[in-house]
Amino acid sequence: AWVLRGESGWQTNAKGQIELPALRIAGYSRSPRLLDDAEAVRQWFVGLAERIGVTIVNGPTVVSFKDSGMPDAGLSAFAIIAESHIAWHSWPERAYFMAEITSCKPFDANQAAAYTLNYFQVPQPLTCVVDSEWGNLPAKG
Repeated sequence: AWVLRGESGWQTNAKGQIELPALRIAGYSRSPRLLDDAEAVRQWFVGLAERIGVTIVNGPTVVSFKDSGMPDAGLSAFAIIAESHIAWHSWPERAYFMAEITSCKPFDANQAAAYTLNYFQVPQPLTCVVDSEWGNLPAKG
C-alpha cells in the first residue's frame, strides 16, 4: 500500500463536522518529458477520475508556465469534479511533480496513488498521504 496514513473518503469527527480528505502525492519521475506533456497530463486526469469513480465537470485545464521567465517553470493543471477537485503541478527540469485529490465521495487512495505513480513513472514517492486536517465542513445546524 502506498498511502502512509489515513483513510480515503469523508468521516464525521466528534463535533459532527465532515472531514474532507486530500490525498497528496509527490515524487520524481523517471520520465521528465512526461511531466511537460499537456496531453499526457489531461489523460492522467481522465484515467484517474475513471479509476476512483469521480465525475469531472470542468477541465482538466492545463497551463504551461515555460514562457513566464520563472525558474523551473512547468505545468499546472486543475479539474473540478462533482465531488470537489484534483490539482497537479510539475517542475520538469527537476523531474518533480505534486498532485492533490480532494473528494467528498470515498475513494480508494491506494488505487489512486498506484495509478498516479505508475502513470508518471515514479519508482518511490516522496509523499503519499491522506490528510483531512486542512478543512472541515461545519455540522448541520
